[in-house]
Amino acid sequence: MPKDSASQGFHSELRYSGIEILGELPWGSHFCNFFESKEDLLQILVPYFKAGLMNNEFCLWITSDPVTVEAAYEALRSEIQDFDKYESKEQITILSHADWYLKDKTFVPDIVINGWYQKLRKSLNKGFDGMRVSGNEAWLDREVWKNFIDYERNLNTSLKDQRMMVLCLPA
Repeated sequence: MPKDSASQGFHSELRYSGIEILGELPWGSHFCNFFESKEDLLQILVPYFKAGLMNNEFCLWITSDPVTVEAAYEALRSEIQDFDKYESKEQITILSHADWYLKDKTFVPDIVINGWYQKLRKSLNKGFDGMRVSGNEAWLDREVWKNFIDYERNLNTSLKDQRMMVLCLPA
């Protein structure tokens, strides 16, 4: 995706990741974190998204096993006192992997990548500083894996000029 005026000069701008060991990361960061249990996953993602909400970022959490959409909302509500404020500003969206990655039950990488950038444009137009994303890859089947690797490579390349931070969670 081409560089636009909203993304100029942000490479030196660091954002607190919410993940203590990582600290601050620049826009365009694309990283992964492994987990062993639902509790591990929530210990990573709740602080990650809390930091994004507190830093005026639009947050998009794509869930898969072992965390449901409902469990993700519940975990954030229990950790963030004024979570309803962020919801009412439409600063966070939580979707299942089927609703985000699988259009007509099929994974089409270009559609997914275009979806990320549509969300980013909308969030910037609403006045958010950028977008913070996480997707859990537990839903992947073997037959999709090659397409998904290509998708990850393309996403990684395109992120370098964007006000977006992406945390992938390999199963």
